[in-house]
Amino acid sequence: MLLKVLTLLLGGAVTVLAALNSSHVLTASLAAAIVAAEGIQQLFKLQPVWLDYRSTANALRRLAMSYIMGEQRYHDPKTRRKNLAEDTQTLLASEASNWDKLLARPGDSGS
Repeated sequence: MLLKVLTLLLGGAVTVLAALNSSHVLTASLAAAIVAAEGIQQLFKLQPVWLDYRSTANALRRLAMSYIMGEQRYHDPKTRRKNLAEDTQTLLASEASNWDKLLARPGDSGS
């Protein structure tokens, strides 16, 4: 998010500097920084990675709350820990699979 905010601020600054007939070197340097910041965001897929991370964190929080409150699968004291472990493992396996897909480069064979 910080990189995106920086990109937006630099974009505004470039526009203002161009309107004020500021130094061409300064204006071009800021524009180059915008291109680099956007390239980094696209190359490392920062937004989708962050969204996936938050989705998993929220799902883990929901599991924890369900466990603490003794809801659904966590009501029976004999099976609640086993069920929590199974649900957590399922969620984490799904997350790992999503990350593999998300971070795969076009043309990668997966090996």
